[in-house]
This record gives sequence, structure tokens and C-alpha cells, in this order.
Amino acid sequence: MTVPTPIQSSTYNVKDHTITFLVTDAPIPLLGVGDDSEKFTYARDEDAWTKKHDCDGNVAWSYNPSRGGEIVIKTLHTSKTATTILQTLLGVPNPITEVINPVVFDVSITDNNGTWLLRGNKCRIAKQPDGNRGKEIGTLEWRIMCGELLVNEQGVNLDA
Repeated sequence: MTVPTPIQSSTYNVKDHTITFLVTDAPIPLLGVGDDSEKFTYARDEDAWTKKHDCDGNVAWSYNPSRGGEIVIKTLHTSKTATTILQTLLGVPNPITEVINPVVFDVSITDNNGTWLLRGNKCRIAKQPDGNRGKEIGTLEWRIMCGELLVNEQGVNLDA
């Protein structure tokens, strides 16, 4: 008789994550990020597979190699340091043309063990953040568009 292997449980603490931006050669850690309920989210731009049916009902599958995606980082309205860093990465308007000169950067999100969870390459801040205000302290949602988004889930590189 084979004894089943017990399922290993792990704990999750949102405070145990570090978000770092790499602009030129200087890493910039992001401090003062949102509340404990949700620090960041991520999503792919497109589906990996699409299907087409012909008139006879046959199916053809097409693979999309795009690795682009988006990371949304949530900060509190009171997080002046985080807001300043992200606003700087958004870019500064040219005083004459009023055109924003965007900053291209890389971003890395790691846990406290040093394991990377997300890596975004060739990134830009999409726009001024969406926010909310009310009874509680408001949050800002910073959308980061990634030319390449690499995901490492439970120690498995989903892009390998």
C-alpha cells in the first residue's frame, strides 16, 4: 500500500514582497505600496492560443508567442515616496512641446527569499493613475505596460 505524500502548505504574506525598478544601472526599491489586501496584479495582453473553426466543424489552433503583459501596482494616497517614484517613471512633460518623454525601465517583484515572482522588461507607465477616495484612505492604481512579462508561480517559470 502506497502512502500518499502530504500536501505541503505555505503561508502568504503580502508584506513579504519587494518591488524594484531598474532604470539605467541603479535599482530603485518601491516603498509604501498599498494596503495588505492587494499589492499588485498582473495579466497577459493576449491569449496564448486561439482557435478557428471551418465550415465543416474542423478546428485549427494558432499559438501566439507574445509575452507582453501588464502589472498594476496599488499605492496609498498617503504614499508620497511611491507616488514620486512612479510619477518620475511616467515621464516629465517637455516645457515647450508639452510632450511627455516616457522612461523605459525594467521591474522585478521578488519575495523575501529572493525568489522572483514577476519580471517586466521594456516597461512604461501607461498613464496617470486611476484612484479613489472615500471613508477609507484612497488608493492609486499604476498600470505598467511590459514589452515582456515573465511569471514565476510557486517556483515554476511559466515562460520557460
